[in-house]
Amino acid sequence: MTPSAGLRAEFPLLVANPGLHYLDSAATAQIHRSALDAVIRYESGSRANVLRGSHRLAEAADRAYDAARASVARFLNAPSADEIVFTSGATAALNLVAHAFGATLRPGDRVLVSQAEHHSNFVPWQMLRERAGIVLDLLPVMASGELDLAALPRLLTPRTRLVAVTQCSNVTGAWTDVAAVVAAARAVGAHVLLDGAQAVQHVSSAAAA
Repeated sequence: MTPSAGLRAEFPLLVANPGLHYLDSAATAQIHRSALDAVIRYESGSRANVLRGSHRLAEAADRAYDAARASVARFLNAPSADEIVFTSGATAALNLVAHAFGATLRPGDRVLVSQAEHHSNFVPWQMLRERAGIVLDLLPVMASGELDLAALPRLLTPRTRLVAVTQCSNVTGAWTDVAAVVAAARAVGAHVLLDGAQAVQHVSSAAAA
């Protein structure tokens, strides 16, 4: 068996469709057999709401939920599992931050996003601009597809409250120098929102931290 055939065998959908070459993982990745098996085990043997009940199934679901958060925390090199919040996906997560953090912003506060952002990390800030009167600044993209980090000193101000950028573009594949962005943001007291949806599967936890 070739390496590619062995990899395909780990994804039931690809096994069921041997002629399919799936190239849209940036939008929706196919489910690995181990993940699908875990879902089937839960749905058929211990389905219950988490953090809601005290019966046997609920307690089993709680343990599995907590174990999953701990596993993700280790993968991401997070200091604590308490920092892990599960959502339905990256779009929901970004909207959650935009609504929650956005509620702390006042007219004239500034949010810096890049021109390379997915709509999920762009439209919510546009809506917040209309709703709350914030100023939305744009970090340009160079011809290489990389963010123009040389523009940061010009764009960051004492009123900048958040810098929201992608770690790896879902269009060009260009990587962002996260350390440089964080250092520049911290220099003006701004927070950083990093969209790591396209990057997390390609780097080690130490590199992603």
